[in-house]
Amino acid sequence: MAAWVSEKVCASLESACAYNFKSSANITQEIDGSLDEIKWGRSEVKIENNSGDKTHPCGTPLGHSRKLEIKSVTRTQNFRKSHQSSVATCIAVRNGAEIGYGVSLTPAQKPPKMKALILVGGYGTRLRPLTLTQPKPLVEFANKPMMLHQMEALAQVGVDTVVLAVSYRAEQLEQEMAVHAERLGVRLIFSLEEEPLGTAGPLALARKHLEGADPFFVLNSDVICDFPFRQMVEFHKSHGKEGTIAVTKVEEPSKYGVVVFDEKSGEIDEFVEKPQEYVGNKINAGLYIFDSAILDRIPLRPTSIEKEIFPAMATSHNLYAFVLPGFWMDVGQPKDFLKGMSLFLAHKRATAPEELSTGAAIHESAKIQGNVLVDPTASVGENCVIGPNVVIGPRVRIEKGACIRKSTILSDSTIANFSWVSGSIIGRKCSIGSWVRIENNCVIGDDVVSGFFWGENQKTRLLYYV
Repeated sequence: MAAWVSEKVCASLESACAYNFKSSANITQEIDGSLDEIKWGRSEVKIENNSGDKTHPCGTPLGHSRKLEIKSVTRTQNFRKSHQSSVATCIAVRNGAEIGYGVSLTPAQKPPKMKALILVGGYGTRLRPLTLTQPKPLVEFANKPMMLHQMEALAQVGVDTVVLAVSYRAEQLEQEMAVHAERLGVRLIFSLEEEPLGTAGPLALARKHLEGADPFFVLNSDVICDFPFRQMVEFHKSHGKEGTIAVTKVEEPSKYGVVVFDEKSGEIDEFVEKPQEYVGNKINAGLYIFDSAILDRIPLRPTSIEKEIFPAMATSHNLYAFVLPGFWMDVGQPKDFLKGMSLFLAHKRATAPEELSTGAAIHESAKIQGNVLVDPTASVGENCVIGPNVVIGPRVRIEKGACIRKSTILSDSTIANFSWVSGSIIGRKCSIGSWVRIENNCVIGDDVVSGFFWGENQKTRLLYYV
């Protein structure tokens, strides 16, 4: 059976070599005559015929080919550089007989470099007491710092510079995120606010880092979703205006500021704050893409991007809405943090169930119910009931008979025998004693010791926290 390659495939292989992606194919022979088809499995794609007397510059003769069917694809990814390549094998058929084979490799393309600014914010009071000991972006959500979810998604679409607009615990943020940034190939820049500048002022403060020919992202740090940044970039470039706002559908729009826009084109008409009559059900999702021209609109003073900048952009027909697919949640307060956790776990169940880990040190008698994420370093004791919608962090120990549901247990904490935790967040390095009941959106800060003290008659007990 002869080997074959088209001119397109040869070019792909040559281009791929520039990025050090290896192909196992040794494609040097020509298939004589025209081919009925190139089989690649199920789907068919038409391709141009190649002249039989053509020869690719690299010396590979070219055969005739008419149509493709995808047979199998193996994807590889270099996460640091955000390069991707696809490799597929195929079979050539003439007169019903398989007469040749080949390998096609789609080259890894370097995406254009982009920048992003993350609005880290201030004290994170809505998530206290968790934010008394660390800035909000470092609070772990699904066993990663909240902001790391965003940075990983940004790196995947070619963002290589991230500006963090901070005003609280900047040194701690820099120390802990530097390791992750190096792994992702992202340069971190810290833009420190001496006074709170609102949601627009930080862009003016960081202007020198954001200016350029390419658009840049702006994100609220407490937003969790599927982060469809690639689709957002394509949409932004398609309309060619100054700004794109990601919007998401809500069930009760009267509680929010509603974005009114043309459903076909995406052009935003106006913003209506907590409408009493129905004007739409899409709200600002806290994810934006802007051209540098927006920087001319923002003064270096405390400024609201939602109330001062966006309405002016809409009036000048320079602002468009991108409707987010899938789930979304602002996880900046406990109730929404837990709701976002449930949505995140359901999304993982639907799209990447292998990422839902149940860990290795789980007793055989323990019951795992529904969507549960257990760090591999955590342990779950005998007869425990875990789930649904539970995240158990690194080095957490869940002892015998404990029940955990709709909750997050952060790293290095212990839940002792027969305790009950429901709808709550347990901070880092906590020790929850035996027979303790914690529920109803309770948030326990870091390094808390909790348990019962029994009276001398062994009939009175007092719940204590230290």
